[in-house]
Amino acid sequence: MKTDNHSGASEVVGAMILIAVIGAVVSIAGVAILSQPQPAKIPDLHAEIDFVGNTVMITHNGGDALQKDQMAIMVDGVDRTNSFVIRNGNGWSSWVIGDTLAYTGDSAPPGSIQIIYTGSSSGRLLQSWGNTSVIASSTPPVTTTTVTTTTPPPPVVTADFSGTPTSGPLPLAVQFTDMSTGPVNQWSWAFGDGNTSSVPSPQYTYPDAGNYTVILIVTNTSYGVTGTATKVNYTHVQSFAESVVNESVFVYGTQLHFEGNTITGENATIIVMGPLLSTELDGGAKINVSTIYVDGYVDLGASNVALGYQPRPGNTYINGYLKSQADLYGEIHVAGNATLTGAKIHGNVSVNGNLTVDWWKPTYDTNSYIYYTGSLITPGGDNSRCIHKDTLPGFTIPNLPIPSPKTADWYAAKGYVSTVPLTSNMKIYSTGGYTSTVSGTASNVIIVAADGDITLSPGGSHVTGILFAPKGRVTLDTVNSFEGVVIARDGLYVLGGGNFVTFKNLEDYISNSADYPF
Repeated sequence: MKTDNHSGASEVVGAMILIAVIGAVVSIAGVAILSQPQPAKIPDLHAEIDFVGNTVMITHNGGDALQKDQMAIMVDGVDRTNSFVIRNGNGWSSWVIGDTLAYTGDSAPPGSIQIIYTGSSSGRLLQSWGNTSVIASSTPPVTTTTVTTTTPPPPVVTADFSGTPTSGPLPLAVQFTDMSTGPVNQWSWAFGDGNTSSVPSPQYTYPDAGNYTVILIVTNTSYGVTGTATKVNYTHVQSFAESVVNESVFVYGTQLHFEGNTITGENATIIVMGPLLSTELDGGAKINVSTIYVDGYVDLGASNVALGYQPRPGNTYINGYLKSQADLYGEIHVAGNATLTGAKIHGNVSVNGNLTVDWWKPTYDTNSYIYYTGSLITPGGDNSRCIHKDTLPGFTIPNLPIPSPKTADWYAAKGYVSTVPLTSNMKIYSTGGYTSTVSGTASNVIIVAADGDITLSPGGSHVTGILFAPKGRVTLDTVNSFEGVVIARDGLYVLGGGNFVTFKNLEDYISNSADYPF
């Protein structure tokens, strides 16, 4: 049988061509498949939302960083992405873990919030709050099958506060400081005396003596959650008598006129509600008192007066300018300018104003300086002990309202009489003033002049006790020495040289506060 070689060759060639064609088709299909874009990765996000008033705050707590140009934040169906700012005020292009986005709208709170990833062609809802059906028609199509909607729990607010000072003489100014935690946006204070405040950290001045319970209620108004802090008897405002005892006050009034030798009050207090002048003091008078308040200027001129107690220095507070060549012991605080030419500085002087020292410069103990906040006025030389400060601590002069005397019947029931002359252990009450001579020594006396002055004389005598003139002054006319407490609206006048006045606490004469004569 004869074989057709040409036919066999044609079949082989045809098969090879068919295989080649099929391979090309497969290759083209594979290239087409492999060249298709990969599906976009949907970011993972965990965020928490909070509302404070009409402000929305969204915090990124976990997941992937989101780029601003690949996300949309919908508020009640409106794209507000560009209205959100980073809470610290900086601009933003990406949102990462720990960042808080904030947006303030016209009303609070909005009905719905949606965070949408727009980096995919179909759009993806990553997280939402509120009515999730409210989505603007302008937003990309949203697939919600992968979304878990969570409602954040209400925030916790805890109330707490502090006050400074919490105890002191009348009137007592207390600076309260809010120490509450949580997103608080409303404060309600009750100071215990019927007065209130809505300021976060108010200052309040108590006008009456007593113990007061302070209450602070804080609120987050968006969620209606509150916290309360109650501190029972938190503030204590001292009565006049308490202040006299606790602050060891033994001279109180608008004037100190002292022609004597020495006023001595270790750990005691003098309060002068007016100026202190060298014309009212003996040239060599020593006011050896640990704490001195002067509600006015002090002008001692060329006087050799000493202010402050040398063995136990305290503080002198001057609510006005100071001009002095005196010996100054302890810490001197001046709320005004000071001229200290020739002064002898045994502690430190703080001048909240200009300082003048002139040619006759002050002398200083070791480690003693003058601090000032204003200008230094000096002709030159060594001023290394004069140091400028930007600020200096302030102070408050006690403003104790002198109480009225008690009723005449009360004094009569306690054994008060109006006898003269004055002798030891007498309790005197006068509806007007009281004037008496003193024979020798009159110890442990109490004198109340309800509507006038108290005047005691003559010289060579010694008096101890309590002298109370709420509408007048106390005058010791050549009385050699006085020991005790003087409370007089118009001040203390000690006439005649060589006199001595010494502090003794009110409690040393009256042990029961119910027996105080005011």
